[in-house]
Amino acid sequence: KFTKNLSAAKVLIAAGCDINKQTAFGLSAMHICCSTSNSMRNRGHEQIIGWLLEKGANLSLRCQLNRTVGDMAGSSGERVHLLSQLIQHGLDATMLSGGMP
Repeated sequence: KFTKNLSAAKVLIAAGCDINKQTAFGLSAMHICCSTSNSMRNRGHEQIIGWLLEKGANLSLRCQLNRTVGDMAGSSGERVHLLSQLIQHGLDATMLSGGMP
């Protein structure tokens, strides 16, 4: 589970895995972390998000529902904090759809 274990994520990337690899539904690790980030449920996601940002995760990828990482963060439990962090790392706020399609 790439998004639930920072140590495993580091090993996978060191072994050559693509940090921006998308699932069949177009979801990247960053999409998944941002959509499920909630300090009560997934305390490790904030660390993984920070690490993915440091490693240059692509913030403009869109999933099959045409949602960006920012859209996923905007519908999670920690909207303001996550969106602020993403914008500080280059997220284009004009790309946000404003919610679920």
